[in-house]
Amino acid sequence: MVVDHLGYVLEVEELRIIGRFSFPLFVWLLAQGAKHTRDWHRYQRRLLILAIAAQPVHALFIKSLFPLNPVFQLWLGLVLVRLVQQRRMNPFLWFSFIGVATLFLDYHYYGVMLVYLISSYPNLLQNPPKQLDSRVNMLLWLAGFAVLHLVYALSHPRQIFALPFVVLMPFLNRVRDRGPQARWFYWFYPLHFVPLILLGDI
Repeated sequence: MVVDHLGYVLEVEELRIIGRFSFPLFVWLLAQGAKHTRDWHRYQRRLLILAIAAQPVHALFIKSLFPLNPVFQLWLGLVLVRLVQQRRMNPFLWFSFIGVATLFLDYHYYGVMLVYLISSYPNLLQNPPKQLDSRVNMLLWLAGFAVLHLVYALSHPRQIFALPFVVLMPFLNRVRDRGPQARWFYWFYPLHFVPLILLGDI
């Protein structure tokens, strides 16, 4: 993420390409957090507070109020996944989520769909698919992941470099131990924009 934002300030394309892995990684961490949290409402509320708190410095960083910072994207995707799991979604809500994401958020429809896809990823290494249905579902998932990136790359070519992230998914999903609670990130995310803003003004 920092590499990506540094590339944005310095206008170095190679750094921005390296940064393409940051958003899928944050989405994966989000999905794991939502899966293991003891209090989903507190989890999503903390994420929303972070998004709101980070917006002023994010706006200064990109020199525009819109699009909103990517944490809003993560929060919206999290709510979408929750509604799907509770079977409270309908086509109108789907299109509403996609519309809001496309109009106001950084990664548009791509971000919301990526949260949904990664949250529904089958853990192949822990539960190897033995039935034909499982293999078909996995092929459909991979096809959806590829199509999402290819379609989004038509308007945002740089994001195609996030496609290889799918190779890391089985290895990431092998991690069963609970990691440290990185509460420091809630401070780091908005504060890391400050030196970058100053650097951009030099």
